[in-house]
Amino acid sequence: MSSTSNWKNHQISMLHFRNSGIRSVSRIHREINIPLRTIYYNIDKLKEAGENGRPRVVGGIPKKAIGQYIRRNNAIILIEIIDNLSKKYNKSVSIWTISNHLHEFSYKNVLPKSAHMLTPNEKEGRESSFQLFRNTVRRWTKNPNKELKCSPKNCQKAHIWCSNKCEGILDDYLLPAARHQFGQHWRLQQDNDPEHRSNVCKQFIDDDLLQLLDWPSNSPDANPIENI
Repeated sequence: MSSTSNWKNHQISMLHFRNSGIRSVSRIHREINIPLRTIYYNIDKLKEAGENGRPRVVGGIPKKAIGQYIRRNNAIILIEIIDNLSKKYNKSVSIWTISNHLHEFSYKNVLPKSAHMLTPNEKEGRESSFQLFRNTVRRWTKNPNKELKCSPKNCQKAHIWCSNKCEGILDDYLLPAARHQFGQHWRLQQDNDPEHRSNVCKQFIDDDLLQLLDWPSNSPDANPIENI
């Protein structure tokens, strides 16, 4: 067995005796045949640090600061945390050390889900939708499923419109077809496009006593195309 393995076994054995309430150096020496010098050395380390292994690079206040950085800004990158510890506490640590501490705090590094930036009116109208965007900014969180990143409904794009005009759709086509198929027992549902909310359209609906079914804005339930 290598010297490193022997040293590790000595540490484990010493910690076991201490946790069992055994403090007698002579008894420990008889039980596991560890040199007295090694026993005294490990006992001194246990008294000073509470453990007989290598002391942690980050502990105490600097360790608590790592959790505070994440709570204030969970999109912070590990390099920034390292810089903050170096400037404020004069601690030089590696990325893996910070990552291990965050995992010890039960944080996980995840990509947040995308969600619409809803207006107050849309929120009041029971909105639930999402838009898929490329996202590479990861966050540290204890609740990965609750981590959301709000994004605009429409990203930057070019809209090309052709000139078109159509008159009499509701009067000449919708009313005759609907009344022929359903009689008087039907309701009209249309989305919130500007032409549907125009004064002309509203006046036509009022004049013909049409019953409207509300359409929630940006709703993937009523408009599956919103999910694409």
